[in-house]
Amino acid sequence: MGKKRKALARQQEILADIAFNVGHKWAQTGREVTDRILNSLEGSRGLSARMIEWAVEFDTAWEAGEVDLENYIGEIDEFSDAKFAELVRDHS
Repeated sequence: MGKKRKALARQQEILADIAFNVGHKWAQTGREVTDRILNSLEGSRGLSARMIEWAVEFDTAWEAGEVDLENYIGEIDEFSDAKFAELVRDHS
């Protein structure tokens, strides 16, 4: 697999992991808050765009050597939890 394909596969994995974590947190968050989030982001496409931004941010940290690859799952969980908590805090 070429370098570009490996990077794309990594980015796709990051996005999938973030989306999985956000989906789990979303289900545990009150409807009023999730409605406010969706309204402010102009719907689910806006939420998807936000998660893509987070994936790019995490991938940039990966490229910079700031991600502990031995603890990838812990790192991505912590990152996405913090990003979602910030999103909720901004809309509560």
